[in-house]
Amino acid sequence: MRRSPRIDRSVACGIDVVRINDSLGTIYPEAMAILAANLRHDYPAVNFCLHAHNDRGFGLQNALNSIYHGFNLIEGGFADFGNRSGLPAIELLELIFREKNITLSNGTLDATTASQTARLAERTFLVLPDLYRPLSGMLVNFENMGVTNIPDYLGASSASNYFLNRIGLHEQTLDKIFREIGLTDAAQIKAAVAGFNLELGKEMDQITVRKQFEFQALCRMTEAFYEQDVYFTQRVHERAQAYLARRNEAQAA
Repeated sequence: MRRSPRIDRSVACGIDVVRINDSLGTIYPEAMAILAANLRHDYPAVNFCLHAHNDRGFGLQNALNSIYHGFNLIEGGFADFGNRSGLPAIELLELIFREKNITLSNGTLDATTASQTARLAERTFLVLPDLYRPLSGMLVNFENMGVTNIPDYLGASSASNYFLNRIGLHEQTLDKIFREIGLTDAAQIKAAVAGFNLELGKEMDQITVRKQFEFQALCRMTEAFYEQDVYFTQRVHERAQAYLARRNEAQAA
């Protein structure tokens, strides 16, 4: 890689921290790996920091690639917050660093506090909760009871909050539930499963209809919330023109 005149000038001025910006979020992970490795090779004494946006969905991958290939500083945002599609999630970086034994020079982040801060960031910026955002999503630890046999079979079951929905209303699932609450007679279990299946299915069908109407209303409210009272460029220009007109009238009077 050809040395950078800008970095050379920075080093000559005594600057030892250089920030590399992917402000448009367009660099691909394989290119980031080459860039980081070359910069580290050419400037071994410089502390390189990556500012990677997530416009292509590569923010986290690029941040990790930069660390793996020699960078020692990265920037992120709780709950991915940053301009447009955001920055690498700090709470997720904390988990990855902990799992891969990547240490921080100024201490550690508390995992619980990091996730709580991510949820607080949503409220602070008036953003609807991301239900399934990795690690800190509102419902990310909820798991479908009807398919728990899959992670159990693989030996990868977790301490999730299990829920049952209409699609997961299998006889095997209800059979297991009745056995877990103490029913042992096979005939009684079979009868209970059949009756409970009909009862829950009817309830869930009714709830689905109600939730569909509620969701449509929620979508309309959400669209109105984010479309109204926003100072887009055109609106600011119109307000500026109106302000000048009022000021000119006041001066003329």
